[in-house]
Amino acid sequence: CLEQLRRGEPCSEVPACRHVFHGDCVALWMKRSNACPLCRAKISSWTARPPPIAAM
Repeated sequence: CLEQLRRGEPCSEVPACRHVFHGDCVALWMKRSNACPLCRAKISSWTARPPPIAAM
């Protein structure tokens, strides 16, 4: 998903590169890949459900 985040929307940050995505979208992506959907930074210590962070 490449839609912009909206205020108050649940989101998650990829620790390796700090890119932020919708929580549900990136969780689905991480079930299939171990890399950031945007920059492909390797993610080695992230569960399928990343911890949520506050939306901007």
